Amino acid sequence: MVKLLLEAEADVNMKDSYGKTALHLSAKKGHEAVVKLLLEAEVDVNIEDLRRNTALCQAAKKGHEAVVKLLVGAKANINVRDWFGYGWMSLHWAAKKGHEAVVKLLLEAKADVNMTGNGGWTALHLAAGSGNEAIVKLLVEAEADVNMKDSCERTALHGAAHDGNEAVIKLLLEAKVDVDVKDGYGWTALHWAAQEGHEAAVKLLVEAKVDVSVNNTYMNRRTALHLAAKNGHEAVVKLLVKAEIDVNVKDSWGKTALYLAAEKGHEAVVKRLVEAKADANVKDDFGQTALYLAAKKGHEAVVRLLVDAGADANMKDSCERTALYMAAKNGHEAVVKLLVEAEVDVNVRNRYGNGWTALHRAAKKGHEAVVKLLLEAKADVNMEDRVGKTALDLAAKKGHEAVVKLLKEGSR
Repeated sequence: MVKLLLEAEADVNMKDSYGKTALHLSAKKGHEAVVKLLLEAEVDVNIEDLRRNTALCQAAKKGHEAVVKLLVGAKANINVRDWFGYGWMSLHWAAKKGHEAVVKLLLEAKADVNMTGNGGWTALHLAAGSGNEAIVKLLVEAEADVNMKDSCERTALHGAAHDGNEAVIKLLLEAKVDVDVKDGYGWTALHWAAQEGHEAAVKLLVEAKVDVSVNNTYMNRRTALHLAAKNGHEAVVKLLVKAEIDVNVKDSWGKTALYLAAEKGHEAVVKRLVEAKADANVKDDFGQTALYLAAKKGHEAVVRLLVDAGADANMKDSCERTALYMAAKNGHEAVVKLLVEAEVDVNVRNRYGNGWTALHRAAKKGHEAVVKLLLEAKADVNMEDRVGKTALDLAAKKGHEAVVKLLKEGSR
């Protein structure tokens, strides 16, 4: 049918309402024979649709190798970009979609391997981000700039590390990529791999002598260890500790990796950091310790680890609240029991607030089991707050009958 229409002198460059010609449509569908007929009829091989897509771009995107070969042979412009889309050229699309044979054809035709699309992405960024080892290898062999940054100042290594693409990382390292380069947020590839828990990727980067001490300067000044600890990635923490990272380094809020792991209840990570001599008594900018946060959140196993590691259970935050106060406030019975057994001072006042003790706070909240534990630990049932209220007064006001009964019995 196409041949008959061409013999009838049909206009081969006629466009539809989207600006597409017969060549666009046949290239997109991979109709090799039709494309060949249109080329013989001297169709404009570089004509663009309304989105500035050429037939080559359409064929490359869909992975139609034979059609791409025909269009390249017909002198199609291989470096034209689809300005109203992603700003990508044919090589970008083929790399992103994983069409290895098409990428090879375009590179042989001297496609610009370092041309950027919108967002500053090169074909290498896209292939690395997709984890396509074979295409990354082709691009590297074509002398793609492995250190080229996108608009967020990320290299292909950042993307591969984020996704844990071990094979791609190896290729980039062999191509002498800069392992310490930071993105626009101050993150290195190690930060991304550590945050996502990609053990193999972290191991490769550490072996490549990445600077493990680098913090993400433009955010909260956290190292890879902070990120791995916060997210509970024990294997990554182990690798970083082995690489002799400073386990006590603080972020911009004064928080250490141990603090972040304790807050999230990551028992295995806390154990690993404690064994690495992490200081359990470091305070953040608010005077809070790892034990304080673990107690507040009710992480019993973590509290036990920290107490056994010598954490000072009587340390106070900037408002003079202790770990016991926070555990009592939130009704964490098991944690309160652990702290009481660690001989914590049960009568410490919250001096910068209302002058409450742990007993005041537990009584007001109606935490019967906690109140009972505190009374057994000789908490002063008659201690008054700043306005003369006892724990009994607070419990009675809230109508906590069981707690009131306990407190009355404890005051005898």
